[in-house]
Amino acid sequence: MSGPAVPPPPSNANAPRPNARAQARLAALRTGVTAFAVLAGLSCYFFLTQLGLSGWLAVGLGLIFALFVRIAATALLRDWLLAAARRQRERTSPPR
Repeated sequence: MSGPAVPPPPSNANAPRPNARAQARLAALRTGVTAFAVLAGLSCYFFLTQLGLSGWLAVGLGLIFALFVRIAATALLRDWLLAAARRQRERTSPPR
């Protein structure tokens, strides 16, 4: 076959970029936080129905509780990630 020669790709061409890995980790963490919030909302629902509240009221309060848990857990996750990034920058930065 004739034609221009195609150079081989660099050896690290298939390695995931650091940003892509960070995005994948962040998506996994967000999924975990959401699952935690859903379980907390379900627990709230079951607890309220055991107390004798109507089903619809328990569903509404469970959803509100799940929303608040999701917001709080996301804020804690954000603070944790920022602190970890700051520690990593301090470790890798050259001494002054």
